Amino acid sequence: MIAKMKPNCSIINCSRGGIAQLADLAEGINRGKIKSLALDVLEFENPQAWTPEYKAIVDVLMSHNPVLITPHVAGWT
Repeated sequence: MIAKMKPNCSIINCSRGGIAQLADLAEGINRGKIKSLALDVLEFENPQAWTPEYKAIVDVLMSHNPVLITPHVAGWT
């Protein structure tokens, strides 16, 4: 789906973590298709549940600016 989007789009996902695949978002960021990204949810909220591959994708996303990832708990944000 990201390949069909216009370049320099902004994505905000605050619904469910599985809706937006992190690997696809990371690829879109790396290719310049996605200009900015805000995620209030992740597929796996608890970092202790992350596989090394999942953590690597999160690290790629967090290395880009502007990317914002917040916990999906209103009291924490």
